[in-house]
Order: sequence, then structure tokens, then C-alpha cells
Amino acid sequence: MNQKRKSVNNEVILKKKKVLTFEEKKELCLVYNENLFLLQEEIGKKFGVKKNTVYNILKNKEKWLNIELNSFNTAKQREKLPKFPELEEALAI
Repeated sequence: MNQKRKSVNNEVILKKKKVLTFEEKKELCLVYNENLFLLQEEIGKKFGVKKNTVYNILKNKEKWLNIELNSFNTAKQREKLPKFPELEEALAI
């Protein structure tokens, strides 16, 4: 979803939505743990996301800290669950 903003010259500028990879989410949690004095807004600026995104990631920080960096999943941006998990499990057997 692109957001429209008007600049000083009344030109429309499209702002692209930033999606963090699993690896970046883990790094964000590590930065927060090392620098507890940093505001979530400051961390968001460092990673190019908004404050509420940082809050949502930190809410699940145990999940992100437990991800192994050498696994293939770290380049992913979203975790897509199957629509029919029982069927997927049966097909995997």
C-alpha cells in the first residue's frame, strides 16, 4: 500500500511500505535489548519503519530472537501458514 504525501511544492510523492525480513526483525530485537534507553521511534528510524511496527515486532521478540540466522527462513518477509494444515500434513507424509 502506497501512501500519498504532498511536498512543499504540492507534488504528490508516493511513500513505499517497508517490510522487514526475519533477519532484520531479529536484529531489531537485539538492538532494543542492547540499548534499552533508545526510544522505539529512534529504532524505527534506523530500520526505516514506523514506531507501531517496532512495537509489534518487540511484542513477539521471543519468537524473533529464537530464529537461527543460518536457516533459509531469514530472507523471508512473511510467515504464510497453509489454509488447510491437515491436508498439507497428509500430503507431506
